[in-house]
Amino acid sequence: YGTSIETIDNLKRESKEKVESIIKQMAIADKEILEKEKENAVLETDISREEKMKENITKLDNCPVCKQTVGEDHKCKISFASNEQIKIAKKRVEENMEKKFAANEKINILKQTLSSLRIKLNELDMDRIKLSNAEDRKDQIKRITLSQEEGQKEMGILNEKLHKTRAEFEKLKNIEERY
Repeated sequence: YGTSIETIDNLKRESKEKVESIIKQMAIADKEILEKEKENAVLETDISREEKMKENITKLDNCPVCKQTVGEDHKCKISFASNEQIKIAKKRVEENMEKKFAANEKINILKQTLSSLRIKLNELDMDRIKLSNAEDRKDQIKRITLSQEEGQKEMGILNEKLHKTRAEFEKLKNIEERY
């Protein structure tokens, strides 16, 4: 991913920020799903209550409160109003289901993205270690090379001294023969 430790560190920082962003987005989508499920539970209760009321009204002959006869016109009005409420509630339940499905799809996509980002972070860690090891090796090679160069210089100096000493020794040998 990167050719230097700085590049890798920048990529890691960016990737971590993306991971945090994705986790926040997933939390928001989860919250939306829970809200839609809660709302659907309330709507299902409303539908059930309206169905029951509609059923009970059509069976009534006399009003339980004032004991008057309940007319077909009144039964039709109540039934129509209940049907409208049921229709609206069912439509909202369906809309909520679609939103919930979309949120689940979004979460699945975010999970895949999160997984690939975590893999990228692991690879960046490995690349950073490799680069760090390579730099350490370069430094070792430099130190060894410098040490070898210094050793060769010292050897050269010692060879020169040896040659001078030999030359002086040869001169001294010749002096004894001259005398």
